[in-house]
Amino acid sequence: NIVLLPAILATVPVISVWDLVATRLGASPHLTIPLFHGLGRLAVRLIVLLGTLRTFERGEAIVRKGEAGHEMYLVITGRADVLGADGQAIIATLTRGDVFGEMALLRASPRVADVIAREPVEALVIDEAFLKRLRNRYPRVASRFFINIARILSDRLERANRRLALVS
Repeated sequence: NIVLLPAILATVPVISVWDLVATRLGASPHLTIPLFHGLGRLAVRLIVLLGTLRTFERGEAIVRKGEAGHEMYLVITGRADVLGADGQAIIATLTRGDVFGEMALLRASPRVADVIAREPVEALVIDEAFLKRLRNRYPRVASRFFINIARILSDRLERANRRLALVS
């Protein structure tokens, strides 16, 4: 053990969860993913490591309308469809970097739409415990993270207002 183990450890690369996720996030997630805007590489790494990764198979429901929501999701890989009130019409297609479920997380309210994986999806799950850990351990990172969530929500509100203005 004294001779062999150090030799093995010196030649075998250690792969962490971050290494696995970093390849899927791309070279500059802090520049290309709105949730990470204004954060450095280290801050993005902290956020990903504090969260939970989940995978969803093609056709699997990620969230269902009417369910109690306690988490939001950041799509890492794959595509998912947001379905309308009828459960058939596709309102939006979510891809790498898209966030959904933030209203249910922040307000602890029921989900307002179904989100179904169009192809296998890997997502970072962000729940209230995650937000508390981030706020307590890294308050500056948490501040930027919350601002980014607020920007995403305000962008959605602006798009919804434009659609309403077009209809009226």
